[in-house]
Amino acid sequence: MVAAAGLCAGFAFPPMPLGFLAYAAFVPLILVLEEYVDDKRFNRLLYLFFFCFHGAANWWVMSWQRETDPYLMIAGAGLWLGHPFFLMPAFWMYRAVRKRQSVALSLGFLAMAWTACEWLHSLTDLSYPWLALGYTQIDASSIVQIADIGGVWLVSLVVISINAACAYMILMKHRRRAVLLRIVAVLSIGMVYGTYRELALQDSAAPVMRVGLVQPSINPWVKWKGGIDDMIRVHRYLQDSLNAVAPCDVSVWSETAVPLGLRSDEYFFLRQGLQQWVNGTGTSLLTGYADYAEAPDPTHPGYTSLNIYNAAGIMNPGSTDMPTHHKSRLTPFGEYMPFSDDVPAIRNWLRWGVGISGWNKGAGATVIPVVRGKDTLARVGPVICIESIYPGFVADYVRRGADVLAVITNDAWYDGTFGPRQHYCISRMRAIETRRDIMRCGNTGVSGFISRTGRSTAEAPPRAYTALAGTVRLHNEQSVYVSYGDWVPWMCVMLTIGAGVWTWRGARRERQVVTTL
Repeated sequence: MVAAAGLCAGFAFPPMPLGFLAYAAFVPLILVLEEYVDDKRFNRLLYLFFFCFHGAANWWVMSWQRETDPYLMIAGAGLWLGHPFFLMPAFWMYRAVRKRQSVALSLGFLAMAWTACEWLHSLTDLSYPWLALGYTQIDASSIVQIADIGGVWLVSLVVISINAACAYMILMKHRRRAVLLRIVAVLSIGMVYGTYRELALQDSAAPVMRVGLVQPSINPWVKWKGGIDDMIRVHRYLQDSLNAVAPCDVSVWSETAVPLGLRSDEYFFLRQGLQQWVNGTGTSLLTGYADYAEAPDPTHPGYTSLNIYNAAGIMNPGSTDMPTHHKSRLTPFGEYMPFSDDVPAIRNWLRWGVGISGWNKGAGATVIPVVRGKDTLARVGPVICIESIYPGFVADYVRRGADVLAVITNDAWYDGTFGPRQHYCISRMRAIETRRDIMRCGNTGVSGFISRTGRSTAEAPPRAYTALAGTVRLHNEQSVYVSYGDWVPWMCVMLTIGAGVWTWRGARRERQVVTTL
């Protein structure tokens, strides 16, 4: 039963249309653990649940393609085996509290502890907050709108709280009607709020910008082996086909669409050619590329080393500047060796078969402008690939003045799996939290436009050689989540600590009484 429940929890994540399962998938686990609170099998059952949970939702991380580098398969398998341990702490704390507190208090503690741990799992170099429970509700368009108040964490809190309430109803039969009424009330309030927000945000007099998304569908395993002229020619051709119908204000290319250092002297000729194309078309170019920069060498004082960043930069007509954002949240063990900024000697431990390993970490969210002459048409928050799974990081762009977001990625490593669509749905949550339109471009997709209500308004066919034109609106108001940040998980952390201390002190008093007797 525990394994089946874990699978149900995992299958509740998009793109499976089973988000409703998330409201009850943890109930069997809670009921079984209630029987094994003092049993050695507790941890084995807990691990089994989360092993199945991760596997059902994230099996695709191993890539499963004919050309997959063995390292990627090994890293994916390691994540599958190790990630359950990062998901288990809330239930460990629940076990400790349940031994000394009532069912009601313990289950309330579990909801807070889960949300707190989910957020804490997003904070370090080892973070992987991909499986926040709130994402299971991305297609429940009404209730998911509460994310503009407390982020995906608030949606997660609602989902796990309903699981806890359902378990309580089963364990405490005499309280069923009262608990059921509370569940209905919570869901009703969320749906009323969400419906109101959706309706309120439909009409907008905000400025409009026309955008072209270029999806060249280039094999990711061969793009690092050369042929840069052909790759750029393909991108330009696709954008020119859009401009022939109606000129675009900006053309968006995917992550590392240009896998070379556009701002380095070595490739000045390449940047010059692109700048001439931009000047001729009158369309700004926002593209992913590899940026090279000299920096002090931490291992050899007095010397410099070459830092290489996964970057997003913009080239504007008539300008020689190239404002750039350096990717600041890197995929652990895929792009970056965790904690290597603190221990530089381990940086070179990560080198695998294609040119996307061993990046340096950027300094944070950098807003870049779309400019015409002296006028700024838009201030863009360029989000590169996995950066999009960090709510607070994306919200930083809006705090720094971004009026539209651009997510660029290369999910082609996972073509034919759930991965690209799941990643796209995560971007939809970022649109709701920040109340910003998103233009999202992937090498092979999913490329599309997302409104600030989280709805996908237009998409290019995945794994297709194509380009898509559309419009985004430029907004300047801030949501509650952007204004106050991660207040929901902070509250949960404080309540979890408080409940833990209270339980510990109670247990200590009990031991003192026993000793005295």
